[in-house]
Amino acid sequence: MVREMTDGFEVLSLPEATYRTSTKEFAEKAKVDYAVAQGFIKFLVSQGIAKEVEKRKIEGAKGKPTNVYELPCELRLQLAA
Repeated sequence: MVREMTDGFEVLSLPEATYRTSTKEFAEKAKVDYAVAQGFIKFLVSQGIAKEVEKRKIEGAKGKPTNVYELPCELRLQLAA
């Protein structure tokens, strides 16, 4: 799947393998701040590369449920010269 961008780059999602994760889990695994992970996932969703697949509610917990996203296992960002 190729998503062409007007800003001189494109994002290529490589094999069709995907995994499901929340933003918090992704941030911990990638060793980045939550805000960075949230922005990255929002970008992928806006480009149609990732999608929200469920809302995870912890039984007995208050507050909003956690969004779970399906992300490709591998991405390549190609910048135009």
